[in-house]
Amino acid sequence: MADNNDDTRRDPGKRPAEHGYELTEEDRQGVRDIVALVDAEMAERARIAKRARSWSWYPSTMWDWIVEERVPLQRLPTDDDRAHRLPALGVSFERAFAAYVAGTAREARRARERDEEIRALREENLHLRGQLDHLREQVVDKIAELRNRTAQLEERQGEVAAVVQNHDEQLAVVEDVTEENQAALQNACAEQLIVEPEQEQDQGPQFVVEDLEEGDFDEDPEEDQDDGPADSGDSHSTIVLD
Repeated sequence: MADNNDDTRRDPGKRPAEHGYELTEEDRQGVRDIVALVDAEMAERARIAKRARSWSWYPSTMWDWIVEERVPLQRLPTDDDRAHRLPALGVSFERAFAAYVAGTAREARRARERDEEIRALREENLHLRGQLDHLREQVVDKIAELRNRTAQLEERQGEVAAVVQNHDEQLAVVEDVTEENQAALQNACAEQLIVEPEQEQDQGPQFVVEDLEEGDFDEDPEEDQDDGPADSGDSHSTIVLD
């Protein structure tokens, strides 16, 4: 009996074992009703919390701003008039905050637009860099090709210079031979001129007479036949004086 009393003092909610108490059907129904009410209340609280979850950050965010910006508390009538006080908005706090949210959304939209413009400019910059690299490669190739052509032209210029020099040498030889021939011809002409006058002084003037044949000239049909033969004879002669 003492053990049972000790157990009762340690756990008042525990009934003594000797009573043999059991819940009746009415008691069980009451317990079920209580549990159903508790479940319904918990479900309602969960529904309310879910509905207000989208604005659950509102108070904490405002308090974070207040702490970070060190906004002073609202002035009380007992405070000093010289204490710092925020200017009155003239509208409700909810409306002011909604305007702030709208302005923030507008700035965020503009920021996204600027990001899109920056991204487009970066893509265009990359495209222009690619074109610039391609043009640089083309310029390098053109420079290499021009250098090769310049080298080839220099080689051909050397060949042309050699050919021109050879032609100059040949022309010089031809000019020398021509001068020698002209000198020899002039000497021969001079000797001939010297020799011919001496022969003319020794032999005197020479006349070359060539007889004209009978068919070489035509008689004048109007000439008078009774005139007789000409004084110069029947034959005509031509005198050639050298």
